[in-house]
Amino acid sequence: MKTLCNEIEESVYLFPDFIPIRFDDDMGQWWIKDEMISELPHYYVLHENVEEPKNWYQKKYKFNPEDGWRFNPDWDGEDMQLQKNLNRKLNKMLKVFYRKKILTKKEMLALFNTDEKTL
Repeated sequence: MKTLCNEIEESVYLFPDFIPIRFDDDMGQWWIKDEMISELPHYYVLHENVEEPKNWYQKKYKFNPEDGWRFNPDWDGEDMQLQKNLNRKLNKMLKVFYRKKILTKKEMLALFNTDEKTL
């Protein structure tokens, strides 16, 4: 897995390893495959090859390479509803990526852990 963390090390996004995400220093923008994602702040930090923590929610855990995953003591769970909304938006975005042939069928099936009939 990959995680994008904010300036205080909170894990904001979690991605499977096969989704290519990178930061373009020249443009100051994050990219997923060939699509620029302008909503992601330039100061986020990408950590790759990490294990997904149990019951991950946005900002529930902090991460850095030295300490690994740590529960965020400031997390109050109120953002769980926000997380559900973000998950819905992310799922919609991934389906758009699939329709535009940015993600393959195999990648989509793996992301949604489903069969071809569901897509």
